[in-house]
Amino acid sequence: MTNITNLPPSVSGSSLKILNGFLAADRFVKDLGPAVLGASKIPTLPTWDNYRGRERIDIQNHTIEAFGKYLARIPTLSEMAEAKIALAEALDCPFDRNLTRLSVSVMLSAYPAGRPADPEAYFELMLIDLEEAGIQPAAIVAACQHLRRTSKFLPSISEVLEACRTKLDQYRTHLRAAEKAIETREKVERLIDRTRTALEAASDSQDEQRVTDRAKPV
Repeated sequence: MTNITNLPPSVSGSSLKILNGFLAADRFVKDLGPAVLGASKIPTLPTWDNYRGRERIDIQNHTIEAFGKYLARIPTLSEMAEAKIALAEALDCPFDRNLTRLSVSVMLSAYPAGRPADPEAYFELMLIDLEEAGIQPAAIVAACQHLRRTSKFLPSISEVLEACRTKLDQYRTHLRAAEKAIETREKVERLIDRTRTALEAASDSQDEQRVTDRAKPV
């Protein structure tokens, strides 16, 4: 069994720096997650191909404006690509006993007056159960951080497991949303480019028509 006296008696800067490196996926969920989940709410607009003349131009301008606002409220392609990588890595990385030991140790240090009745058993059983559940390191680090910041009392092993599974569910949901949002953003950007090209072509055509009209004899 792990001797509890060998655990870090206090949180060191180096410990937090190591753990912070595994929080990229969790930061994405907190900072950009709502915008990515909302990316599915695409403006519904008429297809300008079915219109002609002034009405067509008005719809084209409205399309560019509406979809421009849509793109402004969702993350950029590079941001979502980075998030996709972070989320995929968080879900794919195998259980790491040493990192789990460090993460749980840091969490324990936040409850100096609430140590379990049998600290060694609590700590060792926590490691065993997390390993048997195959919980990925990023979820363990994020769950322990969340519990440390929100729980007034030392979490039970089952509470830690539940918090870890909640984190993994969030990562899966946001990874699917990020993949879909990337496809949607690319599609919308292509539509805006096509609409702008059509507007420019229409403007050139109108200019040519005006020149032709001026050249006609009165």
